[in-house]
Amino acid sequence: MEVKLAQHMRFSDDNVVSEVLHSCQDMRVVLFSLQPGQEMAPHTSSSSVCLQVLKGNGLMLVGHEWAPVETGSIRFYPPGEAHGVRATDGPLAVLATLAPRL
Repeated sequence: MEVKLAQHMRFSDDNVVSEVLHSCQDMRVVLFSLQPGQEMAPHTSSSSVCLQVLKGNGLMLVGHEWAPVETGSIRFYPPGEAHGVRATDGPLAVLATLAPRL
């Protein structure tokens, strides 16, 4: 299965756009597209989470602090660790991989 990520980036001024690109017993892959000022609020998962910035600049939660990220940044979160994303000065696209899919 091949997915062309650029074709799935859809930005809305009204809310964060999320699209499940792949879901199977082992993992789930979700693309999030955010406009400046939009946020995926901090939350936890029982899976390991990998967040990869595909486009733009923003902030990601690291511990209890927000840290800057840019295109090409990847952050890894163990199960139970809070994670969140905030778009700052332009559109931000983030690919989330959760494994195992619980």
